[in-house]
Amino acid sequence: MDEINQIFDRIFKRIFTFSDMAITNLINGLFGTNHPPGQPD
Repeated sequence: MDEINQIFDRIFKRIFTFSDMAITNLINGLFGTNHPPGQPD
């Protein structure tokens, strides 16, 4: 179980270091929203 947590931890850390667009797309995919990238609100 600990190995699975480490894998997900590494994946999310890499996603967060990619770009703001990647974070926006992740949030949109997880929560079913449609926030355009680059918008402050």
